[in-house]
Amino acid sequence: ISSIEKNIRDLVLRHNLKVVIITGFQSVGFEMNYNDFRYGYTRNAQILKNLARELNIAIVLTSRLNWDIEKYMLSEKSIPTLMDIRDIGDLDDLSDVVIGLYREGNFLENPNKLSNVVSLYFLKSKNGITHQHIDMLINHLTLSFTRELENEYF
Repeated sequence: ISSIEKNIRDLVLRHNLKVVIITGFQSVGFEMNYNDFRYGYTRNAQILKNLARELNIAIVLTSRLNWDIEKYMLSEKSIPTLMDIRDIGDLDDLSDVVIGLYREGNFLENPNKLSNVVSLYFLKSKNGITHQHIDMLINHLTLSFTRELENEYF
């Protein structure tokens, strides 16, 4: 985490960045050999949150949920919740905003008919806006989202 912290400082100073995105947060290593992975993730997240405050920037962490897909496919409720990130430390407590992505097409019986609609669920917000979602279209060629929903998808 110290090398990530140093790189963020350098990039912010050199390029005046306002947003830093770290993908695969669950893959960021720990400085010490913690027996409790949750503690390591929590410590890393706290370091990054303090750094964001100090540099007055936003740091966005993305993480893959540790889901048992079969369990969720059989369940009526497969939309992500805050409980789904508990394996990744206390991110639900440390985060200002938590957004879960859900794509119903992943759970359809016929995978050839995957929907391009991705729902962004606001699971937590320091401004209090939660339990709402926005449906977006994903363009798989450009990996971009658009808010405009049309009758026909890409």
